[in-house]
Amino acid sequence: MWTGGLWFPPNRHSLDSGFRLWWSVNPGWRKARRHRGSGATLTVQGGRGSGNKGDSHGSTPDALSCRNLGRDKTLLPIGARSPRGELPIIDGPAIDIEECKGTKMANTTLEALLADWRIMVETSLREHLASPEPVLDPYMGMMHYHMGWVDREFRPIARSVGKRSRPLLLLLACRTLGLDAEKALPAAVSVELLHAYSLLHDDIEDGDEYRRHSPTVWKIWGIPQAINVGDGLFGCTFRAMAGLHGTGFGSDTVAVAMSMLIDTSIALTEGQFLDIDFEQRTRLSLDDYTRMVQGKTAALFGTCLACGAHLSTNDGPMRERFRQLGEQTGIAYQMLDDINGIWADEDDTGKAPHQDIRRRKKSFPIALAFADRDIGERMVALYSRDMTAENVEATLVLLAAAGIKERCLHLYGRQLDAIRQTQEEIEHALHLEGRPVDLLEEFIGRLLSVPDLK
Repeated sequence: MWTGGLWFPPNRHSLDSGFRLWWSVNPGWRKARRHRGSGATLTVQGGRGSGNKGDSHGSTPDALSCRNLGRDKTLLPIGARSPRGELPIIDGPAIDIEECKGTKMANTTLEALLADWRIMVETSLREHLASPEPVLDPYMGMMHYHMGWVDREFRPIARSVGKRSRPLLLLLACRTLGLDAEKALPAAVSVELLHAYSLLHDDIEDGDEYRRHSPTVWKIWGIPQAINVGDGLFGCTFRAMAGLHGTGFGSDTVAVAMSMLIDTSIALTEGQFLDIDFEQRTRLSLDDYTRMVQGKTAALFGTCLACGAHLSTNDGPMRERFRQLGEQTGIAYQMLDDINGIWADEDDTGKAPHQDIRRRKKSFPIALAFADRDIGERMVALYSRDMTAENVEATLVLLAAAGIKERCLHLYGRQLDAIRQTQEEIEHALHLEGRPVDLLEEFIGRLLSVPDLK
């Protein structure tokens, strides 16, 4: 059940409060000395079922409650005030954000591996999206444009194709658990196609005219064609996953992977529904935000790691640990994306400055501001008006006055703590089998590094 707050690991009753992000991007993180804060305890409620090879998901993931203890030891939701009015009710920094700004990963082994896998994934994506006949070349060309391979005239170009983070996560899960990544390539391609489909439809639904500094598909060819292209990508998603039959997997294993994909597709639409619905609402809690992100972003991250684990092992509990790690990572990824959407440089986001505010998007910082006792009512009033340049500036001033950016980064640091807890559980379990998990951990650290913020 949803009990509020951000996603934290089960069966943990305290989290390290002095943890720094370089655990995941510095090869020497294991030698780091960690210390425990002397302040508030984070109480976690809920647990997770352990799936098995014949069940696509095990039990439905609980939404774990991360709550702060007030000075009188009363449980309070994140963002709430204690009886004395402190906010947030967390003692000590969870993370030194300054140390992780602009962090670059230096592990050449991982870099070489990712480079090889990106080529492998990209090649397979192009094979899956090859035009079957000349009359359909423009249709497939729209897909190729969305994937970043061609310009609007369908001429090959060298432009950003995205990080391909989701297929790489799936392949890293396989490698961590001892499976040859090439065997899981159809699944990796499938999750990337699902992601591509969701982005194309998101662009339409959100009215976004640019993605990665280029006009979106609907902006060039119109909404009807863009919807159709997205639907085509959605169909290709399942055709790609069916390719597991050709890499040595049995029908039962493929059926479970397909079931994961179906459930994730539904979760994506649920999250998108909430995201769109929030734009019409004047009130929003952090619980609401977390539920939306669980569907919109975290579900696919969780499936990437869970599917990789499913293809690699019959260990149901291990698969669920990987799913939890993916979902936690997805929530942190969305939190960071929302922070960047207001305070990061346009070169880092590929979006117009303050676009989320101009569209009155109910992102993580805005949800936190709505819940604030001092500025909440004024934020609600501002978000009820047209977002003129003056109102955008007024919103930024209010956010700064309430220290929303700093509080967002603090809660983001707490989410990183939770991720590390789950990584430790996986590391402990795999250590008994002599399997390293360094590369997966370092890649997650790279995904979640914080750029310079304004």
